Amino acid sequence: EVMASVLGSGNMEMNGGSSDKVSVALVGSGGMTVVGSCKQFKADQTGSGDLDGEHLAADATTLNLRGSGTAVVQALETVEVTLRGSGDVNVIGNPAARTVNKTGSGDVNFQD
Repeated sequence: EVMASVLGSGNMEMNGGSSDKVSVALVGSGGMTVVGSCKQFKADQTGSGDLDGEHLAADATTLNLRGSGTAVVQALETVEVTLRGSGDVNVIGNPAARTVNKTGSGDVNFQD
């Protein structure tokens, strides 16, 4: 398992390589870019930060976003998004299994 976190206003770039599981936490106004491939990707995001996981090819993705941040994630088979607040989520990869729990004015969009 590969794990990383950003707390505050810093930025991070992470290469998850080819892993079974990649877990990230983003708290505050910072930014994180994640690349590579994995079977499971889990992201917890709180605040106004930005998560760029467009180039992390994950079979299964779980994203919890609280706040006004934005997230781009890739999910090839399954995705579960919990969005609380005004943040926006873009899911790439057209996963067949989709679960979205949304409270607030934020949007969850799916792209191929």
